[in-house]
Amino acid sequence: MTPLDGSNVALETTTLNPQSVRAGATIVDLSSNPDDSRPAINAVIVRLHEAMNAHGRVIIQIGEEHSIISHVRFAEELRSAIAQDKKLTAYFNKTVIAVEQDYNLFEINAPELFPDLKDRFNAAAYQQLREKNPAAYHELNALTFAACDWLSASVTRLENMMAWMGSRQDVRLVDMAKTVDDNLDLSDPATKAWIKTLDPKIQAQITAAGENIYAEDPLGVCLRNLWMVDQIQQIDANLILLQTGRDHISGSEDEPYEQSLHTLLQFTGVRVITVFPEAHGVTLKN
Repeated sequence: MTPLDGSNVALETTTLNPQSVRAGATIVDLSSNPDDSRPAINAVIVRLHEAMNAHGRVIIQIGEEHSIISHVRFAEELRSAIAQDKKLTAYFNKTVIAVEQDYNLFEINAPELFPDLKDRFNAAAYQQLREKNPAAYHELNALTFAACDWLSASVTRLENMMAWMGSRQDVRLVDMAKTVDDNLDLSDPATKAWIKTLDPKIQAQITAAGENIYAEDPLGVCLRNLWMVDQIQQIDANLILLQTGRDHISGSEDEPYEQSLHTLLQFTGVRVITVFPEAHGVTLKN
């Protein structure tokens, strides 16, 4: 692949202070030209070729500020660039895009989407579908995600999904199930089974917190990060593009870095490439 041109994006691989992202992050400053992601894409392509030569499985974490269009668009721009590189596509023969969204989004919305069939939607039917035809289950969730009315960058998210669906891209939703109040849905069967596998100290925190664990509270974010890592490890692919909020990847003032995706994924034995887009007023330091 011929390297893309452009020099308006500052890239830096560094170890930052404890209040921001730690070692190994590719910091992408989009302030000067938010529409020029080419240098950032070039940097990731180079790292992918290095991983390919080392015969590695790769997870690319793409942090985003949910309301910034250039951040949301980056995942599709990167996927498209990878698809044009014959060496990369020959080696990374199965690519999956993982998205921060409820893993069971179809289950949540099916009664409203298909009111005439709502009597046929029940926990047993969903479980049977997950077990007997997981590919169809994941596709139904992705299609539901495509039909969502997003609160931010809605046109860009739709454009991403249309591009992914048009190219038959495998899309997985990897976040925890939530209630209408945006609490973690601890009644969800898969969630209940997963909680039993956690460290007893974490289980004790969940018990102490009661039924209403808000998804954006520190405990909620920690659990969602642990869940997403577990979901990602179950994906059968040698290249995963994970699109999620930046605080999940880097931590924040309220969520410790030690519980972030950037930390947790380091322990999975795969190569992790972490991309942090920045824009005016939205940086890793604030």
